[in-house]
Amino acid sequence: MEQSKSTWSLCLGDRVVDLSLGVIHGPGGKRQLLNEREIALLRLLAESGGNMVERETLLGRVWGYSATSVSRAVDVTIGRLRRKLEDDPRRPRFLLTCYADGYRLLTNAEPRSSGVSLPDAYARELARHVGTTLEREDCVVYGLRDGALVQIAAFGPKSRADFGVVDPLTIPIGQGIVGSVAARRTLERIPDTRRDPRYIRDTFSGLSELAVPITTSTGELVGVLDTEAKGRDAFSDRVIETMVSLGAMAGMAAR
Repeated sequence: MEQSKSTWSLCLGDRVVDLSLGVIHGPGGKRQLLNEREIALLRLLAESGGNMVERETLLGRVWGYSATSVSRAVDVTIGRLRRKLEDDPRRPRFLLTCYADGYRLLTNAEPRSSGVSLPDAYARELARHVGTTLEREDCVVYGLRDGALVQIAAFGPKSRADFGVVDPLTIPIGQGIVGSVAARRTLERIPDTRRDPRYIRDTFSGLSELAVPITTSTGELVGVLDTEAKGRDAFSDRVIETMVSLGAMAGMAAR
């Protein structure tokens, strides 16, 4: 993000957003205009430095609504902005939803880190718990390290005796299923990995996959909790709820 007295620009992929003029400069010279509330919403998200801004805060600061107001104004505006800013609004890379709480803006300079990370010892215990207590065939915990996702703990074929990782992979943010989950801060359940071109084959190759983002209470990404299964569509709603809870607890353990 570049800011000065005369201009304030956001770089979002191959688009540049001039918040001072309310113009999006896109590929091939395409220009789109922003209305006042879209500008205010983007400015507020940009000012957060990549952290989550709660829906109630956006309603209050942009629309002047009280915290108790029930309104879809934020969600409708976010949807409209995604259609203007994202290549695929259904899989956003920049305007990201923080599960049930708010939104964050990911610019080309992201992901930023405040130095908070998921401890390796906690990640190994998490992988062991998923494998032994939940009886999953495979589990890999990714930690955010130097702007990329690194496998730091595992249960199953990739696991060492201490639940560390044999030949750990590094996956850039936005690549593969795990990288997409990290970029969007939203879980994904893949019922058939053979039909998903993002799937990255590893030591254990399952037919279904569940990936859950691990974030702090402010929405900062610290890792991804990932599990695969040999069968198709192997993850029930109850399993998903459990994995989301484990991901939330892991986020609280970040230091």
